[in-house]
Amino acid sequence: MDPEQIESLFSSSVRPNFKSMDDEILKSIIKHYGLKGSDKPTNSMATLLDRTWLNFQANKLYNELFEYMESNEDAKAIETVKKLKDIIPNKLGEINAQKDSETPLVFAINNENIDVAFELVKTGYSKPGTIVNGETALLSVIDSYIMSLEFNKRMELMEKKIELALAIIATGKSNAGYISEYNEKSALMMACTKKELLGVAVAIIKKDKTNINAVFIDEDDEYSALDYLIEEDLIDNDAFRELIKYYVLENPHDEQFQSVTVKTICALPELKEEVKKSLQSVPELRDMNIEDYCLAPVSASAEIPIPVGVATNDSEGSTTSVNEAIEVPITAAYSGTDVNDGEYYIDENGRRISVPLMSEGEGERIAKRLGGKTLRKKRNQIKKKPKTKKRGHKKTRTNKRVANKKSKKSH
Repeated sequence: MDPEQIESLFSSSVRPNFKSMDDEILKSIIKHYGLKGSDKPTNSMATLLDRTWLNFQANKLYNELFEYMESNEDAKAIETVKKLKDIIPNKLGEINAQKDSETPLVFAINNENIDVAFELVKTGYSKPGTIVNGETALLSVIDSYIMSLEFNKRMELMEKKIELALAIIATGKSNAGYISEYNEKSALMMACTKKELLGVAVAIIKKDKTNINAVFIDEDDEYSALDYLIEEDLIDNDAFRELIKYYVLENPHDEQFQSVTVKTICALPELKEEVKKSLQSVPELRDMNIEDYCLAPVSASAEIPIPVGVATNDSEGSTTSVNEAIEVPITAAYSGTDVNDGEYYIDENGRRISVPLMSEGEGERIAKRLGGKTLRKKRNQIKKKPKTKKRGHKKTRTNKRVANKKSKKSH
């Protein structure tokens, strides 16, 4: 077989039957493409050339796919994806086609070919968990949604992006625990930053709860999605409850358990008894008096008239100016028990309220949950959690589509 015939054979979309060809023809084709295997049996040579033909076809179609997406010809791009699946249904996943270091799925997301991205996910071969330029497809689509919010994109496109994120998570191959090299956040943390994405957050929690990074989030492992939801007062939603279930009810042995704001959990009465039961399954926590960790209604004995604006430091009544205290919100409706040297907080009616000393940031989050006035804590008694892991410097986005999409006009 001469070179022109060979080239014609491999450029045709009709799959050749290599097993019916003579050995000499198979050897000439193998030699033409510089492949190894001309000394193998007929069946082995035929299999090698069949796979080579599939690769030729896949690469040709992938090139067409990228071209159609880049020119925003989504209908043609979708037809190309279908051809890929029809021609090589079992081999598509083995082809690692990329353009500008992006897989077809990430390319489609960054170029806002969302319908094409859906088609790629439906094939089952889109490799959504592949790390591309420091992000996964799930991170890319969440990031794309957040950018769209800033640029007031049309609602239909926004909804499609959420549906795409859910479709990627549903594959079970989203690699949701991967932490972005750009902002050092996981997909869950990014989803929790926008109330519109809380449904995506719930899907991640339910699908990837065995992956601690999918739940415990930031660059220093000191700030979680749970913390964020509390801080932003986004607790009346399924994402918050799913996180509570993960941390305390379903996974009490997790090493991050102690970091969960138990006081806030207990502020939700319907979860209090479940939390108590959960503690019983952890030997070192079995004897914990949960009342010491929960905010309880103010007792009558706490109603000691003290001038507003003055906070006492001990049971003897010695006082400290509020100006010397760190001010964060707290409600008059709740208090904790006296601990250590006693921390007292004065409500707007002058009542003395005792609350256990809390760690840095915890008071603010609990207070925001409860929605009240002021809470004081001493900085010199705050113990910061040591950083558990170091990561490299955050990367800067360089991908041209990521930059270009910021300047795209709304449509």
